[in-house]
Amino acid sequence: MHQYNFGKTKRTKTVKKEKTAEEIKAQKELDKLVAAAATDRKIAPVAAEEYTKPVTYVTASNGLFKVRKTDIALYIEEVESFQSEIPGIDKMEAGVQLLIPKIPASVMIELLSYYRAVNRRDKTECSVLLFWNTNNIEIPDIPGVKTYSGEFEKLVAYCPVQTNSAALSDFTEDIEQVDWFRTNMAPVCESHSHNTMQAFFSGTDDANENSNQFFFVWGKVEDEEPMYAFRYVVGDTKQECSPSLLFDWPKLKTTVKTSNCTTTIHQLEGVDPSFADNSILSPAPVETNDIKTFEEEYVGPFKEIDFPSDWMTQHKVRPHIHSTYYGYGKRNRNIQTANNSFQSHINDYADDFGFPYNYGLTKQGDFLDDEYDILDEIDSFKNSKNNIIAFARDKELSSIQKTAVKEMLSELKQSLVDEPGNDALAELIEHNEEREEYYD
Repeated sequence: MHQYNFGKTKRTKTVKKEKTAEEIKAQKELDKLVAAAATDRKIAPVAAEEYTKPVTYVTASNGLFKVRKTDIALYIEEVESFQSEIPGIDKMEAGVQLLIPKIPASVMIELLSYYRAVNRRDKTECSVLLFWNTNNIEIPDIPGVKTYSGEFEKLVAYCPVQTNSAALSDFTEDIEQVDWFRTNMAPVCESHSHNTMQAFFSGTDDANENSNQFFFVWGKVEDEEPMYAFRYVVGDTKQECSPSLLFDWPKLKTTVKTSNCTTTIHQLEGVDPSFADNSILSPAPVETNDIKTFEEEYVGPFKEIDFPSDWMTQHKVRPHIHSTYYGYGKRNRNIQTANNSFQSHINDYADDFGFPYNYGLTKQGDFLDDEYDILDEIDSFKNSKNNIIAFARDKELSSIQKTAVKEMLSELKQSLVDEPGNDALAELIEHNEEREEYYD
């Protein structure tokens, strides 16, 4: 409690009462009861149907494992590895054991087709979420929902109402409906696009994606072989893996056959050739075949698949706002140049950098990427460097904005590694390096 008197603050000090030994003991017993109700303990091997609680600790011969069970899968995390194996019980491995049928890859190709359509029209990212309707809950009659049939009648795709830009997919305005799906159904996979950028999980994704489920990113969506990144999250582990873990992903099988024909010629010298059998002198050619087979994930090209038309109406473009920046002694100068598009991208990045989202604690807001593919536009925005630097230097900017700009500029350094001959990019980085001390 604070009391104010003539501008001075008086604070009442709260003295925390120390617990007695009996109270501490009682609290420990209560904690044990709560833990026992929420978790289970078993010895390997454990069948899937034997996991009856959300969390089970399993002792295996090679370590202690924490198994989190959802309607979708068993997410297995290694807690401790044993130096010496325990005889008489089975081993375990960290990973995922799927409890639902593998989802057809065509579902993700359908999402790719939607992401392409949005990119062609608006050059932005976008998002679609997949859920599993375990208990056959009646689904609201709202736009953006698609259900499937047959073996996958429980699968539900929801394209939320979203406002998107080139580096951000934001569906906070639809969070109430998204929450309804998360509460009443099991989250399967959250997917978003990177339009023409590479597919990767950004640092912001790493900070935000903490629920036990799968995550998918489509990148370079217009390429014949678009990029994709896929992973699952369990506890503190974020493991990138093949999408074939969840999806019935196509594989490309290649067989290479090499044929060799060997002909051997003998010559009989010093005697009459008629003494020898022709089959010995001229044996038949010997043909040998070397056959090698390779199998790898199919990466494209992918045909377009029809998606619900109302998905396009769920998406809208985030408007670019002309921003005020400060720098080089000129105050409150509005940027009204040909570089406004670039500046808007930076403003998007800085304005939205601080939207936190911890799955299961706060609600989904943004997919914000730490990298903007500057190489595609740097040549047309050569004069933007001064705007960026001035924008970053101003002391009145929030620490979040400074961090956002600093991270974007650090990405430019990595881009220069990929394109060493880009003089405009090198000059921009040189300016950044001169101000490293200031940023720190």
